[in-house]
Amino acid sequence: MKQRAKERHSIDFLFVLSLFGFFTITALAVVLIGLQVYRSTVTQMQDNYTAATALSYIAEKVRSCDESGSLQIAELEGQPALAIRQTVAEIPCVTYIYEQDGRLMELFVTEETPASLHMGEALTEVENFTVSSLEDGLFMVSLTDGARMLQLVLKPHSTPLRQGGY
Repeated sequence: MKQRAKERHSIDFLFVLSLFGFFTITALAVVLIGLQVYRSTVTQMQDNYTAATALSYIAEKVRSCDESGSLQIAELEGQPALAIRQTVAEIPCVTYIYEQDGRLMELFVTEETPASLHMGEALTEVENFTVSSLEDGLFMVSLTDGARMLQLVLKPHSTPLRQGGY
């Protein structure tokens, strides 16, 4: 009878040990899955923040300088740029927004100053910045952030949507 009690006791111990091992492995798997989900969420949030910030900045810059004919498409050393013309203290100035070496750049100069790509200030990291003119005075700004292409359609308030207007 003493041998049976001893055998039962070792089987109980092995069962509890295997149950504890299974629980430990399952808990570790859940933690690793949660870590992967967290990493992907943080990466996606950073990408969304960068792209949304860049497009919001461009939209607000255009709105803050919204005068008739102030928004144009320009080229700086072969790179497409959004040119925003404005008058500051009775001096005609231009703000260029463009992409150089994977960064969205901004350059603010007077109209007489020759503009160059290297003169700009880096705003954020983006890829493949393009700007194009659409019909009815609309402008489309496109940029690539990682694997996504984002677009923003701008309509300056100073430009009527239809000729003849409402």
